[in-house]
Amino acid sequence: MNAKSPSKDISPAAQELFAALRQLHLRAGEPSTRAIAKASDLSHTTVHSALRGPRVPSWPVLAKLVAALDGDEEEWRERWTATRDAGEQSAPLPIPASSLALEVSIFASYARIDDKATHSRISNIVSDIESMLESLTGSTVKVFKDTDSIAPGEDWRDRIRMGLSSSTILLAFISPAYLRSEMCRQEFKEFLGFLGANSETRLIIPLVYSNFERIDAHFDSDDLWMTVKKLQALPLNNMRSTDRGSSEWIQTVEKISYRIEEVLSSVETTENHASRSELISTEEDSGLLELFADMEDSGPQVRTDLERFAEIITEVGESTSNTAPRIASAQTFGAKLAVSSQLADQLNPLSEEAADLSQRLLSTLNRWDVGVRFGIEMVARGKMPIDNENTITFVDSIANLADIGVNSLGQLDVLRTAIESGKGISKPLNRPLAQIQQALLTFAEISAIFQGWKDALNALGDED
Repeated sequence: MNAKSPSKDISPAAQELFAALRQLHLRAGEPSTRAIAKASDLSHTTVHSALRGPRVPSWPVLAKLVAALDGDEEEWRERWTATRDAGEQSAPLPIPASSLALEVSIFASYARIDDKATHSRISNIVSDIESMLESLTGSTVKVFKDTDSIAPGEDWRDRIRMGLSSSTILLAFISPAYLRSEMCRQEFKEFLGFLGANSETRLIIPLVYSNFERIDAHFDSDDLWMTVKKLQALPLNNMRSTDRGSSEWIQTVEKISYRIEEVLSSVETTENHASRSELISTEEDSGLLELFADMEDSGPQVRTDLERFAEIITEVGESTSNTAPRIASAQTFGAKLAVSSQLADQLNPLSEEAADLSQRLLSTLNRWDVGVRFGIEMVARGKMPIDNENTITFVDSIANLADIGVNSLGQLDVLRTAIESGKGISKPLNRPLAQIQQALLTFAEISAIFQGWKDALNALGDED
């Protein structure tokens, strides 16, 4: 279906731009908004608005749209600039219904040694992004980059759970030190887990604060690094030695700020409830009935997998605890190696099973996450009466599953620490321990999804 003409109340320059955009869309074969969204990494509602108007889209959004439609970026940049110079303003950042001015929360995640080694450049970059973004958008920007930014007793994870919206950004400064830091990895993956498996993964903006090729050579099979590469990371290696306030510094800060603006303008805000309803209810998406049926079919397997993983945690813990004294008491290094090899033989099947379980569970929960949150939101908005039998069944099943999930995964931190201390003892042990550690990181994502459901249900109870 060809894009409809925007309102005639806009300027002639904007009308010409939209007319040219409709022609570009037509020449590209009139792909659907969802097809364009998939190719451009924009939400389908952003594509829909950009094609229909009446507001001229921002350049970052239009550039992605033009690229997806095989247009000439330079030609369209000139056209967009001419439209802007003619007095037509580009579409502003979406404004939440609860506030007249958009509030943006930026969480900076980085290895402290990277900031120290480059003489506080990361701290300065984040501080300057705060100022630049306020300057460019007029938004109120709050930055959280260390313990000084968050009140005592307040966890940034709690902030995300309670206030996650399209105006919450994670800036992750990726480096070898970051990828080797257990705390940084957990922080990144937990944030990713809170977002779920939807388009809002764009709210994570990785900044590669080291030589890209060097990281790729050493971490080519690292799951977190592979995730980073999928999230359109921005190169930032030049900033390790660039003087603050130089033209290069300012241009780079401005580029990151524009990227944040682009993300915020393309992700749906809380006032777009109708658009979110459309996302769930169209023929191309699964609805609540499909979700309920899927949960009904897969729910027992999820419970079984969670119970089995809890058993694996126990078995791994017992095996490592029982073997540690034997390794310590062995009289020769050869004897110690023999004992560690026996432990590796015990752990290998458990590690492989844990890896399979973690991936299967994460895939299932990611499939459900958007629908579950949408269903809870529908209950909160009164679209699903709280006293309705189907609603009660839905809420109870989610609450039960979330409780099982959180309780089953309660010992992750203890086991992760034990495994970390055991790595490097012997080559045979490294493989299963690394595999179990990776499964634990995946289960941290799973736990975050369950916790998000619990928090949403608790908020529902508070409203009642």
